[in-house]
Amino acid sequence: MRIVISYAREDRAVVEELVETLRLLGHDPWTDAGAHSGSRWWDEIVLRIQQCDLLLAVTSPASLVSRACTLERRYALELGRLLLPVQVAPVNMQGLPSEFAQIQFFDYRTRDSASTGRLYRALAQLPPPRPLPRPLPPPPPPPLSYLNQISDLVSALVPDAYLQDRIVTDLTTGLRSADPEERTTAADLLRRFAEHPQSLQGPAERARQALAGAPRDRPAWQGWQGGPPLPGPATRSRVTRVLAWIGGVTVVLVGLGIWGAVEMGGTSTLSGDVVAQRVYDELVAQGFVPTAVQCGSLSAEVGASTWCQTAGLTFPGVTVTVSAVRGSEVDLLLE
Repeated sequence: MRIVISYAREDRAVVEELVETLRLLGHDPWTDAGAHSGSRWWDEIVLRIQQCDLLLAVTSPASLVSRACTLERRYALELGRLLLPVQVAPVNMQGLPSEFAQIQFFDYRTRDSASTGRLYRALAQLPPPRPLPRPLPPPPPPPLSYLNQISDLVSALVPDAYLQDRIVTDLTTGLRSADPEERTTAADLLRRFAEHPQSLQGPAERARQALAGAPRDRPAWQGWQGGPPLPGPATRSRVTRVLAWIGGVTVVLVGLGIWGAVEMGGTSTLSGDVVAQRVYDELVAQGFVPTAVQCGSLSAEVGASTWCQTAGLTFPGVTVTVSAVRGSEVDLLLE
């Protein structure tokens, strides 16, 4: 089966593993190994989708906000190509794009021999692809085309104050995009602009200030390295209002195994990343998808607590408390 894999750059490691698995199963997977830039790259994507039997959509928080992934999925459906969403990270299943309606997801968050067997069966049960429509629907325009145009302007930069101010303004807007690839490309272009010998002093300084204030991209469940210190927990009245808004109940995270724990002075300690991952998973299960979660480490002792900062939600964070310890399992309470 000819398979095109649509994915966000943040999921590249998973995709490389998936490509090897598909080849072992006897399929012919294709990915674009280069960066998302230029019309030639997009023409190749369009051609491959037209020629494929299946578009395998690697689904994660990053891919759901990627313009390129969205265009690839929708064009494949316009062509009548088979679409198989493969979930590789926690996502809000209630807030999925319309093209995923009534399509069964394949859960690939745990990658082992059992999931490989299930993937083999899922692919074997797919119906044969339909013939392409005639005439073909027009292909979508290249994603982030405005950034491609700005890249050309930066490469041939001229000392025009108005033009350079517009370049910096457009790229600064790109830094705030929900699409992580757009943010990364905008940041790279701002660096190129700031270092260009033809950049004027004022616009170059604005570019450096925009870069200094841009958050560093991390996986959605993690915080920011080198970012501002964690704030203290919200007042109890604020937390109570948040809980009432969620549904008036306290969430219990049951059975958090102490994988990823370290021994410190004889006491097991959950790393901040382990706690953040579990908090992120539970928030997603409740219908909330934070853009980042940052937690302190947590001793595996009843009563120990830490504060987790949540970005992108209407409340600033949650307090996580150890409610029980049973051998290698730790129960956590979210407030």
